[in-house]
Amino acid sequence: MNNETILKPIKNGDDGSYYIDLRIITENNEKITSKQVLLPFFHNTVFKELEITCDHIPPWFGMELKQLNLQFYSEPIEETGFKVKVYPIDYQI
Repeated sequence: MNNETILKPIKNGDDGSYYIDLRIITENNEKITSKQVLLPFFHNTVFKELEITCDHIPPWFGMELKQLNLQFYSEPIEETGFKVKVYPIDYQI
């Protein structure tokens, strides 16, 4: 794996927004799962919004995010990808 590959979301400004591209992470190491990358962030970081670029919406999002009081919105991008935004349930888009 390339040492420059970031395995956690990065800050996108100072307003509580973060970003991660799961496609790059999983391309460089097939053994890393979205759960391994995202759950520590969800459990340990106060954030307003996390924007995720991915090739599929993680199947565990529905149940796990609800338990963490998080919700998500997704939209297709390009031909084979998605932009997913995760944010606290009490946050208004």
